[in-house]
This record gives sequence, C-alpha cells and structure tokens, in this order.
Amino acid sequence: MNKLKIIASAASIGLLAAVIWLSDPAALLRTVSEANKVYIGAALAASALSVCFRVLKWKILVGVDYFTLFPVQLFGMTISNFTPGKAGEPAKSLALKTVTGIPIAKSLPTIMWERIMDILVLLLLSAAFMQSASLSADLLRFSYAGIGIFAAAFLTLLLVLTRRKFGEKFFGMLRTLPPLRGISSGFLETFYGTSFSKSVLIKSFLATIVPWVLDAIVLYLVLLSLGQELPLIALAGVISISTIIGVASSLPGGIGSMEAVASLLLASLGVNSVTAVAAILIFRAATFWFGSLLGALSFIYISRKYDMQAERLIK
Repeated sequence: MNKLKIIASAASIGLLAAVIWLSDPAALLRTVSEANKVYIGAALAASALSVCFRVLKWKILVGVDYFTLFPVQLFGMTISNFTPGKAGEPAKSLALKTVTGIPIAKSLPTIMWERIMDILVLLLLSAAFMQSASLSADLLRFSYAGIGIFAAAFLTLLLVLTRRKFGEKFFGMLRTLPPLRGISSGFLETFYGTSFSKSVLIKSFLATIVPWVLDAIVLYLVLLSLGQELPLIALAGVISISTIIGVASSLPGGIGSMEAVASLLLASLGVNSVTAVAAILIFRAATFWFGSLLGALSFIYISRKYDMQAERLIK
C-alpha cells in the first residue's frame, strides 16, 4: 500500500511538473506575478464562502451544530482529497464519532448522500458543457470515461442506500478495509434505520449546488485577474469535467491530472496555453490548497481538543 502511495504521489508530481514545464516556466511565472491582486483576493473570499456551504450541506443531513461540524468537515475533506478516488471519505464518520459520539453507522449514510449529490451536480454540469463545447477527440474520450466511472459510483451508492440486500453484499466486501474494519453486528440495523425526509434531501442538494457555482466564480475572478473573461457556465463545466477526470485518475487530490485537463479545456475555449495553466494553478491554490490548509489546521484543533489520532483515520 505504501509503495502504491509513493508511486501515485510521484506520478502526480511528475504530471504537474510536465504541465508547468511545457507551458514555459518563465512566462508562467511572469503571468502569475502580474495577476491583479484585487481579483485574487475576491477569489479567495469566494473560495472561503464555498467551504462554508460545503459544511452547510452536511449539517443539513447530519443535524450537528454548524460550528462543531466545521472542523470535522474540513479535516474530512482534506483526508478525502488526498486518497485515491476520494476513498478516504468515510474517515469523516470516525472523526465525527470522536467529536460528537454519533455512531459511524448513523453518520455514514449522510456522507454517502453527500457524495451522491456532488456526483449528480458534476454530471449535470459536465453534460451541459459537453453539449455546447467543441472538444478534441482525446478530451472527449477521457471525459466520457470519467463520466462513466462517476455514473457507476452514483448508481452504486444509491443502491447501497436504498436496497438492503445489495448493501449487505457491499459492506461485506468492505468489512476488512479501514475505516470499516471491525464494524459491529448492529451496524446494518443502525445504517438502514437512518432515514431522511424529502425536504432535507432537497435542501442539502440545493446547498450542494452552491459550492460548485462559487468554484466557477473563483475561476472567473482568477481569469479576470489575468485579463481574460469567459462565461460562468462554461467555467463550471471546465471545473466539473476536470474534477471528474482528476478523481477518476485515482491520483491523490487529482494533482497533475486535473491541472492538465482543466488547462486543455480552457485552451479549447480560446485562452492561450500559458494563461490557461497560470489560471488553473492560481485556482487550485485558492481552492484545493487553501482548503487543505484549513483541513490541516482543523485537525490540529480537534486532535488537541478531542485526542484524535490521525493514523487511526487515514490507514
């Protein structure tokens, strides 16, 4: 497992280095340094608001006090972002149990509904973008492959939540894997005893849409800082497709793969290659890396307050 992590990390770093090298590092550095700082500040503010809504969408489902949930969600998102295919997402259940005492079997359905809603939003945005954009054959193939993987994940999660027999087989396969190792015999009873009203699911879904729109606004502001302007709906499509392919690549955080795809998508919309790469690097700094910093700070806070062990969550 450690060898696989090292290989994946090396692949991410190598791919990201290739993206930077092929775009002319000197020109790239000059472009980034000349970005309008006012727009960058606005982009960071929009990114911070996006983080707040990502907490809200889970709060609606799990029903925990917002400020208690805030550091748990941020830490959980960071763990998820640095695991292949976001497989570390259930670690949030362990963190939440440490902080609030809520059983894993009770919070896990809320996390699965979170992922279903995120996937649905990404699929809808990607489909809308692909209907209007002119993509190369290679980008189309990667896009369809990523969408296929996400559609399969969507269907799997939905079946687990709504079909107990399917869920029993699913959890049976995962029983030996962290963080589901050693789950109690009453796990399924609690899991399937947790239900949500339609109004709760609708409210959470609406809250799920907002962060993705805000991420598109972040990229819009970043492009403005570089003297470029593109329609917001097109940028939402760029983010959704590059996110899908980045997650499907199973590289940690989609590092390298997302930057490469997003840069190519911006280039296909008429942005020159150096500006496209510069925009995506700034965008990732304002979203992914900014969120990861908040997640690390959140872990320091809750580990000191609740004596939470990182190794227990990420193994």
